Amino acid sequence: MGKTKLLTKKRKQFIWRFWGYLLLPVIAVAIWSTQVGAAPIAIMSGLGAVYMFMLAPVPCGAPIRERGRDGEELYCRRNARGILGGCNQNRQHGWANAKLLASRSKWGEFLRRVLADGKGFAASVSALATSGATIIALGALIVSLLK
Repeated sequence: MGKTKLLTKKRKQFIWRFWGYLLLPVIAVAIWSTQVGAAPIAIMSGLGAVYMFMLAPVPCGAPIRERGRDGEELYCRRNARGILGGCNQNRQHGWANAKLLASRSKWGEFLRRVLADGKGFAASVSALATSGATIIALGALIVSLLK
């Protein structure tokens, strides 16, 4: 009877790809615990926000040049890294998403495309939660340092 490895190559790849989501319950427990200070919460939630915005697997959603049968605009369906990034196959898609966020009138279109898919929805909600936790923890850290 041989040894079985706890962390196989496949499990290591899974953990490496989704470490930001695995960090979310740790952040939640740290927030509700009275033993953890504001600095570790700010660091963990900041790392979680960076993961969601730059590394989380989400659909690209950038507009493409082709049109649908009824003339509507079509969007890229490839996998992307992060809410703000585009797909790896086309560098222009990352810039297309950035242009949408730069113009305030296009925010609704950007959110509609990101929230249409389950992975994009999970990344968006998690990015909002970790960003809020980062801001609150940094505020608490500043207040505690000023006392």
